[in-house]
Amino acid sequence: MEMENLKDAIRVRVPATSANLGPGFDAMGIALRLYSYVSVSVSPTIENHIVMTGEGSEYGNIPIENNIAWQAIQHLAQRLKSTFPPLRLTLENSIPLARGLGSSAAARVGALVATNLWLERAGKAHLNSQQLLELATELEGHPDNVAPALFGGMTASVCDAGKVLLSPVNAEVWPQFMVFIPDTELETKAARGVLPENVSRQDAIYNVSRLGLLVASLSSGNWRENPQLLKTALQDKLHQPYRAPLMPAFDAVQNAALENGALGVTLSGAGPSILIWLEADNKSTFKERLKSSLLKTAAQKGVSGKVMELEVDLEGCVVDDN
Repeated sequence: MEMENLKDAIRVRVPATSANLGPGFDAMGIALRLYSYVSVSVSPTIENHIVMTGEGSEYGNIPIENNIAWQAIQHLAQRLKSTFPPLRLTLENSIPLARGLGSSAAARVGALVATNLWLERAGKAHLNSQQLLELATELEGHPDNVAPALFGGMTASVCDAGKVLLSPVNAEVWPQFMVFIPDTELETKAARGVLPENVSRQDAIYNVSRLGLLVASLSSGNWRENPQLLKTALQDKLHQPYRAPLMPAFDAVQNAALENGALGVTLSGAGPSILIWLEADNKSTFKERLKSSLLKTAAQKGVSGKVMELEVDLEGCVVDDN
């Protein structure tokens, strides 16, 4: 591949995501304003080079071929039947790893989008957004994180006959969010390992009805007049009851949040982070009191961590020229 048209780096910003959102197991996700940045350019040497800063930078000395962002770029090259020159990949990560906030999806999506835009600007063969979505889904295993990471907002997604179909969930006003992020990691593989192979018809109906209520109440805005809609809609029987025991503080943090005025509490992805859903307008004194309660409650269970306030990101993965 000619290098003269590929000198300029492309830097993209990609958001954290929270998947499942209670009843939407492997089907729903939302982008949040916590970001990582991925840059791609021609390497200044004859070798591929990767630079990692921020969260996960301690893994920067692993072989480059074991890095999931780098692997995504190699899959893109294979999909395009192309050969890339030696590359420099820079990952600036603010999304905690193995906490259920879509760090792996962000790394893969960021690497794919940055490299694809780099190729497009150079007039080279590249993928369209649907093809990027399907490649990212193939690498990640399911689209619930990669869809909002790519496109922003809340998305409903499904894999059907090798295709990924998605639709945004639009809301005039979004709830506010807090997320309790424990200091300890939890691998998705371990969290999936505790799930049952089969569920009852009763539990399936329970989740389907609540997922419908969640989407309808957010889209219509009715949840603002009737908070009970979200309190009911965010309940789940397919994954949270099985995963909660892996997180010693989950039940206690959930109870503390609800007792202090939260609308609902959901595991963020496979956990261990906990997403707290709040009214759209809250005073700073309320939020500080809630944060204090969450941290104190978790500490009493021997779990340390931090609480972040996060708004919905509506842009997804975009070029960052700063």
